[in-house]
Amino acid sequence: MIGGYNHNFRYKEQMYHVQTEDSGVKRSEITTLLYSGGTVLARQTISYAELANDELLPGCVESRMKDQHKQMLRQLKSGHYDGRIGEVLGDGSQPEQQPEQQPEKQPEKQPEKQPEKQPEKQPEKQPEKQPEKQPEKQRRSNRRSNRRSNRGSNSNTSNRRNKRSPSVG
Repeated sequence: MIGGYNHNFRYKEQMYHVQTEDSGVKRSEITTLLYSGGTVLARQTISYAELANDELLPGCVESRMKDQHKQMLRQLKSGHYDGRIGEVLGDGSQPEQQPEQQPEKQPEKQPEKQPEKQPEKQPEKQPEKQPEKQPEKQRRSNRRSNRRSNRGSNSNTSNRRNKRSPSVG
């Protein structure tokens, strides 16, 4: 398969595109297309099946592609496609859009709406308050006072203290 040829060509204030390509040995065809704005205006296809077993196939196909491509460009320039361009494009400026026929719309039956279940709202969780950080001195003082208060709550500790401390009397 040989790469193709592409040319943009201005003719009568309109831009046209000519594209030539090889379809490969399986199909053995060279196709040239004339476009305007994406609309195909003309097509030329030739077969080279008779050359399929020829040693010089690539050179022959390339030569035929060039000739066919140049021929379409010359035909466009000479006015050969003016009739076709007028049929398809009208005034030659833009491809004509065919109005689409839309089928009559039947009123659609609306399905009955069922009430949607609302998800139960769960109470919002309040963020837990973080204890404020105390300065180091304050924390030490609090620890000492906690130790003192804990000593009094334990009955064993208070008995020991009473035994050790001299009785004043």
